[in-house]
Amino acid sequence: MLLVILSWLFTANPAATLTNPPAEPPAEEAIYRQAIVQFAEQYLGLPYVWGSRDPKRGFDCSGFTSYVMKNFDIDLSPSSSMQSTQGNKIQLSDVQPGDLIFFRRSSRSRVFHVAMVYGVENDDLQIIHSTRRGVVIDHLNESTYWRTKYKTARNVMPGQFPQLILPESTPTEGDLEEIVLDADLESPREFFELEHIPTASLPIQVYPCD
Repeated sequence: MLLVILSWLFTANPAATLTNPPAEPPAEEAIYRQAIVQFAEQYLGLPYVWGSRDPKRGFDCSGFTSYVMKNFDIDLSPSSSMQSTQGNKIQLSDVQPGDLIFFRRSSRSRVFHVAMVYGVENDDLQIIHSTRRGVVIDHLNESTYWRTKYKTARNVMPGQFPQLILPESTPTEGDLEEIVLDADLESPREFFELEHIPTASLPIQVYPCD
């Protein structure tokens, strides 16, 4: 459900303020993007839960981004690998709040993690994502771990930006998503390999979202 933007949307948030963005978006788009990251930040501290898009339980990395975007009528796959093919590819230097950033462990491996751009201020690119530490905000340029694993960035924003974009902060039972495995994947093994989720039932070495 979407509601009219509240006045608090315009309250300054130092962590998310764009003081020197690569290209300032139109006013409607900037407000839309700011609403998305402010909606996302209310889930800071929620635990990492594999396969979940349920805010009452926690999220995995792609579950977090897909849940947040769904509340703004942006449909994303529950798989980080599939999300990395949605929207439009953009340069890291051009990202804005609400854009998605994808990571892989090596140049030969596939995407294993997705994060949302939280703020861009000069050279400080902040991301909000669900990791083994739960939903947190990290500074990409200061993180030797995430900076070295960057693969690509995507803009999944809609072509038009309505004025009634702030969803209710407290989801109802009807809004809660069930755990969903990507139907496009050929087998559960492929899902585990893509998302790097540990399981004793599969004879492969896999890892959770970091």
